[in-house]
Amino acid sequence: MAGDDPAAGTDADDELPAAMRALRADPALGELVEATGPLSIDPAADPFERLVVSIVNQQLSTASAAAIRGRLFDRFEVTPRGLQRADEDGLREVGLSGQKIRYLRNVARAFEGDGFTREALDDLSDEAVVEELTAITGVGEWTANMFLMRLIEFQLFSISNHPTARHAS
Repeated sequence: MAGDDPAAGTDADDELPAAMRALRADPALGELVEATGPLSIDPAADPFERLVVSIVNQQLSTASAAAIRGRLFDRFEVTPRGLQRADEDGLREVGLSGQKIRYLRNVARAFEGDGFTREALDDLSDEAVVEELTAITGVGEWTANMFLMRLIEFQLFSISNHPTARHAS
């Protein structure tokens, strides 16, 4: 019976990304995937803002990151030009460290000067996007991959840092 075999294809399975089908068929993860179902991630409306949020969130509790993000977006124009022109003391007042300010400005310069637009990024392979982003000081591979996940619309979840995935391998 097809329902007993997670690897068995159905018409509905044909609509899922290949990675999701593979996860469903995985002996260690299939049950977890079936229990949670596909997780949708809406694409980011603004790639620059998405990367800013990723950097602000780095190494902070959810509550702290949300408070800093709220103050940042309330007080400043969160665009490449806006963050480059923003007063450093003002950025510190919203809760950003000097290092994160440098990282955000590095990203702002790359987006403004290097033409990082949704259209330009859409023309690159995932690997090329990660390579371009990780060339920016302050953007590591994890941040670049999370950015990619939020740049496109898909139904899947990243499991590389999930405790279940670490134990399954």
